[in-house]
Amino acid sequence: MKKASLFFIIYVISIHMQAQEKLTPEMLWQLGRVSALGLTKDKKAVVYTVSTPDVAANKSNKQTFLVDLTDKRVTKLETTDGLLEDNRISPDGKYKLTAKEVKLQPV
Repeated sequence: MKKASLFFIIYVISIHMQAQEKLTPEMLWQLGRVSALGLTKDKKAVVYTVSTPDVAANKSNKQTFLVDLTDKRVTKLETTDGLLEDNRISPDGKYKLTAKEVKLQPV
């Protein structure tokens, strides 16, 4: 009896797996890529971007959104100026993280 029920369960799972649609590169291109930019200064909302690639133009179209954490409302933003904290500044405000190019010499 255990073998029959195990065989039946495996059979049902295999049928369900075959019914799924194959994931193609074109389907992956249609998906939006989500990138978190950070919390707002008041820590009450999250700012993120969704980029969708345009294969013909060889570029990505980006849209920026803000999600309010209290009521889960999503708002489309044109710019993030003044919304986000600068995560390159130390917590005490004394130091700022910067990066610059380094010259490399062949060895």
